[in-house]
Amino acid sequence: MKLKIKSGKELVHSPDKSFELEVYRNKLIVNLHHRWSFRGYKQRKNILYIQTLEGIITGVFTGEVPTLSFQYQEKDQLVFDVINLKHNT
Repeated sequence: MKLKIKSGKELVHSPDKSFELEVYRNKLIVNLHHRWSFRGYKQRKNILYIQTLEGIITGVFTGEVPTLSFQYQEKDQLVFDVINLKHNT
C-alpha cells in the first residue's frame, strides 16, 4: 500500500521525487518542507487531506486503504498510526 501525493507536492519532501509514501511498521511518515506547519488532517475513504500553513496536500492510497490516527509531529515530520487496513473497492 502506498500514498501517492496528487497535489501540494511542493510542500512535501520526497528524496527520490516519486511522491509515493509507504507504510513502514504500521506508521505512515510524511516529511514536510517547513517545520511546525501542520494544522490538521482529514481522511475520506482512500483520500488523505493534510492541511498546512502553506496549503493543502492531497494524497490517494493505492491498494489497501488504512484507517489513520495522527500520532505526533516532530519538527517537519508527521507520523500517523495505521489502525487497520481495508481493501480498496
